[in-house]
Amino acid sequence: MDTFNRQALLLGEEGQQILSGLTGVIVGSGGISSIAAIELAHCGIGRLILVDSDVMEESNRPRIIGSRPSDVNNMVAKVEVVRRYINDSMPECDVQAYQRDIEDTSIREEIIGADFIVVGTDNATSRAYVNEICHRYYVPVLDLGVEFVAPDGQIHNDVGKINLMLPGTPCLWCTGHISGELLAAEALPRDEARKRAEEGYFRDVHIRQPSMMPFNGEIASRGVQLLILLFTGLVDVDVELFEQRSFLGINGRKPIQLVRKRYINDCPFCSPLGSVLGAGDGTPYIIASKL
Repeated sequence: MDTFNRQALLLGEEGQQILSGLTGVIVGSGGISSIAAIELAHCGIGRLILVDSDVMEESNRPRIIGSRPSDVNNMVAKVEVVRRYINDSMPECDVQAYQRDIEDTSIREEIIGADFIVVGTDNATSRAYVNEICHRYYVPVLDLGVEFVAPDGQIHNDVGKINLMLPGTPCLWCTGHISGELLAAEALPRDEARKRAEEGYFRDVHIRQPSMMPFNGEIASRGVQLLILLFTGLVDVDVELFEQRSFLGINGRKPIQLVRKRYINDCPFCSPLGSVLGAGDGTPYIIASKL
């Protein structure tokens, strides 16, 4: 029996073949990104490139499918945990794993040659770099995020985000999903960042916020659905909107909201008047790469 015949009943044989010919980059192998990678492999994506510099910690185990207690003791790279699971369960998918930051120039050719990039990290620097890659080299990006804000033990905000971004559509700067404030905070040493946060310059980016697999999974699954719809053409996807979820209904928010994206005038990344859109290697990078 064909592995993907039940999916082909939905997508058609041609649609399933399209998925098998795709290469996707997964930035991060934590709670959201690892679920997205595994679901993409189960859907029949032909090749996945996993990029994450971190190793397993005890708090990662409840949120990364296939992780083992021994992975924490042995400080196994997160990308290796996800690769191991996919190799064991869906060997039809060719997986490469890089224990590096996405900004590492040694893997740039792999990244810009992909059909899409999924980013689900809690790191603004990686998002800013991927945003530039999207518009510079015309690589679609799926930006996923979950945030519970509970600085004092009380949950003040909850939000999930699914944003499918195509080159030339409003970028992550335009939609407010990247800010100069967060980039500045991440660039500072941890102690200095905390001091500046206490002084009110920006929030402390090093405080760990709540995270659970069921909420991460909802966002990852919807994101994977949008990628499948985009590439197979099963239905049209409106990339001028992004989806926002409220899991707990805090502040009276609706469970699902569709938010229209807005351009920043003369944005250097996604505007035809900027220096990045379609520039390829022809102009200097705005977001610094790592050697």
